[in-house]
Amino acid sequence: MRCSECGSEIPDNLSLCQQCGTMVEKTQPMRPLRPRRVASSAAIPVSDSEALHRRQRLRLVLFWVMGFICLLALSVGGGTYGGWRQGERDRQQQRQDLAEQHYREGLERLEVGEYELAIAEFKYVLKLDAGHPFAQQGVAEAEAGIANRLTPTTESYEIVADDLYRQATAHYEAERWQDAIVVLTQLRAVD
Repeated sequence: MRCSECGSEIPDNLSLCQQCGTMVEKTQPMRPLRPRRVASSAAIPVSDSEALHRRQRLRLVLFWVMGFICLLALSVGGGTYGGWRQGERDRQQQRQDLAEQHYREGLERLEVGEYELAIAEFKYVLKLDAGHPFAQQGVAEAEAGIANRLTPTTESYEIVADDLYRQATAHYEAERWQDAIVVLTQLRAVD
């Protein structure tokens, strides 16, 4: 070992220089420094087989990424289409249920003699479901019911009016005012 001050030789077992008296520390030998790598690809030549291997690996990664993207797009598109189709089926079923409900209401109106309302119900059924098998038949039956409805004649009006007038006069003479008012109101509606 050498002294850092005077440069004289110091035996390995001493830590003090015999010439100048400087305290010498034992140091570990240093490793030689490695040259740094340059990040530029131009500085390090790449063999053709290594470049080919990198390109193949890149192609494989790109293939899998594109496959995943295509699979994702197909699944999203398929899910969207399936949802749309199911929604259309649900809406069609709701229209058929609503048409059936109005058809039943039209039959009820037809039974009680409300032919105009029955026609309106049956026509709404035909609007909801143009191919409904019995709605057109219901319209025809309601129109036939309207055509067969009895209409009062002038003579029947006169008979009813005379009868109501006699009843109102009887209530008036008996001083039952409320009954007289009700009968006179009916007479006014007929006349």
